[in-house]
This record gives sequence, C-alpha cells and structure tokens, in this order.
Amino acid sequence: MASMVLSLATQNAISLALAAGPGTNNQNYLAAYNAISSDIRASGGFNTGTLNWFAQAGLVNTNAFNPTAQGTYIWAYTIGAAQVQGAMLTQADMQAASDRIAATVFNQLRTGNFIFSDNIGDPINFAPRTIINVDAGAGLAELSA
Repeated sequence: MASMVLSLATQNAISLALAAGPGTNNQNYLAAYNAISSDIRASGGFNTGTLNWFAQAGLVNTNAFNPTAQGTYIWAYTIGAAQVQGAMLTQADMQAASDRIAATVFNQLRTGNFIFSDNIGDPINFAPRTIINVDAGAGLAELSA
C-alpha cells in the first residue's frame, strides 16, 4: 500500500474533467483516468487491484463511444444483472452511472489535494474495498435512481 501526490499534469487533467465535464466521447474523463493510471504505475508500490481498476476505468467509461472488451463486459453484465432483478437499464443509464463514478473519483482526489492513496486508514483512499463501497457505490446509486 502506498501514497503519493499526483503529478501536476494529472492534477490538470482531473481539474479539466471536473470543470469541463466528460467532453466529446468522454475524452476528458479518459485522459484523467489514464493520467492517474500512469502516475500509479510510475510510482509503484500500490495494490494491484487499485492499479488494475484505474488502468481499466477509462476504457469502461468510454465504452459507448469506443467499445472495448472491458467496457462491454461490465456494461453487459450490469444490464443483465438488472434484468434478472426486473429492471431495464439503457446505454444512457450505464453512461450516466459511469460518469457519476468518474466525477466521484475526481472530486475525491481534488478534495484530498490530489493525494492518491490506497492505504485503507487514510480518509480518502482507493483501496479495492473503498473503490467498491464509495466509487462503484456512486454508480449504483445513479442506476437505482
């Protein structure tokens, strides 16, 4: 488990994503996620689950515009799981949930002064359990609404 201050370039990508929103084809969110992933990889010492989540997050978020195996799997699984429960989700629902997750992540990082941590004891952290509870939880709240 580790902690670091994200690079200035990554901070700028996150700030742009928050100020301008997802952008055309969600390019701003993709750039921010890719920058975070790059910083994590360069720093080393982070939980592999954290690294993997951030490495895939941009691909999932932009699935509506550029389908990938990762995005298609997660979107199809979520839509199928909802159908089993009697709910119908659309691609627009999935994009809204994915965008809510991205905004939650980016806001957490800005609120925490761009300190990236996967130490479970830190107030803002991206340990796998926290990603599931806080970040994915934001997407589930969007879908349930």
